[in-house]
Amino acid sequence: MNNKTLQFIAEAIRDNYNYSFEDAIKIVTNSFLPEILEEMPDYVQHYDAEYWAKEIMSDIMAR
Repeated sequence: MNNKTLQFIAEAIRDNYNYSFEDAIKIVTNSFLPEILEEMPDYVQHYDAEYWAKEIMSDIMAR
């Protein structure tokens, strides 16, 4: 994974939600976050990886 921000978020998902790193990368890359990161990088980087991990997992659970 080339993007360090997305990598840190994948690591947070791995650590906090007990997924493999490979699965965590898939979760992050298939989430809403890459698009937001592209459009508003300052907004995404304002929050820490644990925040975004929680938001991504909450979004998945709400589906």
